[in-house]
Amino acid sequence: MSVLDFHPITPAPPAPTPPPSRKTKRRRSSGARLTGPVTVAQPDRYEPPATVRELCARFQVYADKKYRKPNGEPTGEAENFAQAFRALEYTIIALDSTLGATGTDDDDRPVRCLFDADPNDIEPDDLEAVGRVMIASDLAIDTINGRLRRIKQAFRWGVGKRYVDKSVLTGLEAVEKLLPGQCDARVSDPKLPVPDDTYKATVAAAMRDGEHNLALALQLQYHTGMRSGELIQMAGSMIDQSRRPWVYEVPRVQANTPRGVKGHKTDRHKRRLVALFNPARELLTGRIQFVMPFAAEKPLLLNGHRAWTPNSYRTKLIRICERHGIPEWTPHDLRRSFATRMEAAYGVQVAQLLLGHSSPRTTEGYVERDLAAAFAKLEAG
Repeated sequence: MSVLDFHPITPAPPAPTPPPSRKTKRRRSSGARLTGPVTVAQPDRYEPPATVRELCARFQVYADKKYRKPNGEPTGEAENFAQAFRALEYTIIALDSTLGATGTDDDDRPVRCLFDADPNDIEPDDLEAVGRVMIASDLAIDTINGRLRRIKQAFRWGVGKRYVDKSVLTGLEAVEKLLPGQCDARVSDPKLPVPDDTYKATVAAAMRDGEHNLALALQLQYHTGMRSGELIQMAGSMIDQSRRPWVYEVPRVQANTPRGVKGHKTDRHKRRLVALFNPARELLTGRIQFVMPFAAEKPLLLNGHRAWTPNSYRTKLIRICERHGIPEWTPHDLRRSFATRMEAAYGVQVAQLLLGHSSPRTTEGYVERDLAAAFAKLEAG
């Protein structure tokens, strides 16, 4: 037996292949897409809906699946569509021109309910009649325009599914939105910031009644402009105290977020940072030092062992106002107060950044214009 039998010579392993470059990967992926025909399975086509009722029901199923947060919790948009479709159900079109725009169930003359009509028979006049029905129901003009827009969206979805003819959608899109002064729709009162005297009286009343958490929440919103949902989620671990000013990063609703956690409609695609300047830091210092050692992940505002909700926060504020005879206002009015102060002191761009708005036009809707102060500055200059 030779030495080679006891010490076999193994060949050297091949040199490792270098990983493909990014350009090579892109070429391979594009080549894979273009090498040959690809068979795509088309979704099942159901029979076209025979009535508007059936079209709305199918779109409602689609809306219930689409308008959800990353954690699967439904948003309020699906319910908004349901309310818009109820206006179609309550709209009855008189087939006799002597009846005018609408008829009633007690009329002996022929009528047609839009909900039972063929979707391809809906005309622009029918959508205008829906608007008049909502005007008669004393809905605000912004609410009416929003519901008409959602009805158009349902028909646009029907066109994409080949349920509705394109000409129907073209006619509905030609219906203009209602404008103040050009119709009898009610115009809501402008939403204004809470006066400083009212805010201070409410905070003092909350302190006298032992509602220290409520007083703290109102003062934090006054000095930061946070939304109610952002405020009630704030925990000590979410605040970066190493920076000046302190920065609170609002948690975003993700796939693993427990249900019940409320996020803003923009938190899917936008990071929200709240600056905590000196007044807010002074309010939070004692609370954070007390909570951080044993409950850093829990919200700083608790109702016993339960976290607040936007509705419970608003209810607490309304009860304080009713108890002490203070004019009623809402927590969101503090956000308008903050926007007005920041815009007057630093301009609309700074106010936009601090409020977390994507557009300065949104910020301008929060700002109250003080014409008297503007006239005084111009007169002095």
